[in-house]
Amino acid sequence: MHSDIFNQILSYRDRFSNSEKLIGDYIVGNSDAVTEMTVRELAASTGTSPATVSRFARTLGYRSYSDMRTALALSNDRKRSSDFVKGISLDAVSESVSLILRYKIEELSETAMAMDPKTITAVVNKMRESRMVLIAAVGNTIPLGMNAAFKFEQAGINAFCPSSTEAMTSASVNLTDQDLLLVLSTAGTSPRLATIIDNAEDSGTPVAMVTANVGGKLAKRAEWVIQAISKEPALAHEVQLPTLRFSQNSINFVIEVLDLFVLVGQDDTTEITRILYKNLVQ
Repeated sequence: MHSDIFNQILSYRDRFSNSEKLIGDYIVGNSDAVTEMTVRELAASTGTSPATVSRFARTLGYRSYSDMRTALALSNDRKRSSDFVKGISLDAVSESVSLILRYKIEELSETAMAMDPKTITAVVNKMRESRMVLIAAVGNTIPLGMNAAFKFEQAGINAFCPSSTEAMTSASVNLTDQDLLLVLSTAGTSPRLATIIDNAEDSGTPVAMVTANVGGKLAKRAEWVIQAISKEPALAHEVQLPTLRFSQNSINFVIEVLDLFVLVGQDDTTEITRILYKNLVQ
């Protein structure tokens, strides 16, 4: 309904009261900070009242201050996306690489901060005690799943990631309550993954999911959800194919975290590594 709150504030400015103009100017100049503010905090920062802030939001057409704050966050994301795309050029390779690096570091940092210790502990413990960990994914996330299975196997976990979603679906029919289904999906909306989760639920198999979409339908069906932040802005708004543009750095980072926790928690880590090395070298 509201394409860009900054344009709205500009177009409505002549209709604002003096107090509302203060709020609008503050939002434009401090948009990132405002997305973290309560209505009372924004009122205090602008020398107005909570009632005036709420009225400001309704003047722009929002039902509440909360709705306006959400729209502001989306506008900030769109602006960052546009800045990101414009900042990448072969005419300035070093600067472009630095910009890309900054976005990737932000992805990993936010993913790390979002990790819930209780969830990580529960997933790692479940992996250790499971008869088998079936890893499910779709599209270009499948190679990540296969890599995860290889790493987990090195850590002594019986993990398996088939090379196609069809094979994953077939394998999911044979799951038991002694297994674990680990779903990797940034978008978290695939109907094919929904079918695999259906099969897991039918057999009483617990489900863990790594996704950026923690509020999605699939995530709500998982017993444990680990958020993998995706800030991939490149072409996301310029091209209407955002699900094909997701960064996979964060999912891979979560896999690395789980793998290391599994590995260092084993009593025979050194022996497992020695045997693996011996077999691979030979």
